[in-house]
Amino acid sequence: MARRRVLIVDDEADVRETVKFALEHEGIECLEAADGATGLALARHENPDLILLDIMLPGVDGYKISRLLKFDHAYRRIPIIMVTAKSQAEDVKLGEETGADGYVTKPFNMDALIGVVKDRLAAAIPAKRVLIVDDDPDIVKSVRFALQREDIKCLEAENGKEAIEVARRERPDLILLDIMLPDTSGHRVARALKRDTSCKNTPIVMLTALSQQDQVGRASEVGADGYVTKPFEMDALVDVVRKFLDKKLVPAE
Repeated sequence: MARRRVLIVDDEADVRETVKFALEHEGIECLEAADGATGLALARHENPDLILLDIMLPGVDGYKISRLLKFDHAYRRIPIIMVTAKSQAEDVKLGEETGADGYVTKPFNMDALIGVVKDRLAAAIPAKRVLIVDDDPDIVKSVRFALQREDIKCLEAENGKEAIEVARRERPDLILLDIMLPDTSGHRVARALKRDTSCKNTPIVMLTALSQQDQVGRASEVGADGYVTKPFEMDALVDVVRKFLDKKLVPAE
């Protein structure tokens, strides 16, 4: 199972490092941001499992970050815990109004903070995760946008080597795999993954150009579970992804 990831957004380096050390000791991966704009960008790009968010930040403040994420369909499921020295009742109420899921005041007890984080992670329903493997950034961006609107988390790889590394490390629920990659073919990647005990049960849907229809048979031979031809209608691709995710195939061990 992939490690849960927490984004720590705080302009105090000591706070970030202390919280990061404590969470990593619990087996939780941490991302960091020292200002609001970076925190918002990381949240949108990395789609973490939880965000620890200071209110008083350089640039974009925590209230605005929370509001922007919670009112965006692609990110609204990410739990946000405000961690701040602003402890007045009106501050807490404003945090709730902007969508925050919890509120921890500074200075805080580290054990108590870890308890809040672990409880929230345990209560959250993990979003399904899809690995998109394609060297065309426009396709990756379009597919990512469409899937995130369906509350599906996206991982990305632009070549075969990276795809295998990400698949082994992150254990996605589904892989969308282009046949033509810069360093190898999608067929070789699919074969390698299906022979890997950590990935063999992960469904793979090949993305192939119309001119590559002769490759579809090979896709089945190497263990691919389906294919979609390019150019594709985005709604049709999302339907295919949903069908595979909803099948609840045996999870990778």
